[in-house]
Amino acid sequence: MSDLNVAIIGASGGIGSALTTIFSEDPSTTVWAFSRSEINSESANVHNLFLDLADENSIRSAAEVASKNGPLN
Repeated sequence: MSDLNVAIIGASGGIGSALTTIFSEDPSTTVWAFSRSEINSESANVHNLFLDLADENSIRSAAEVASKNGPLN
């Protein structure tokens, strides 16, 4: 796995947190970690962003941000 651009929805939960940790181990992977809660990651390639699935504007903003680095893997 290298040069990936991934989005993880629910990054503060158990599975999302584990996926964030796994993907962040490769510094060439950009990780967009979406959640309603802030997550603590010391990895420079993890970008923690707010996402509320009940708010259409929040979803739109998340999609725009995550696609800035090209298509998501």
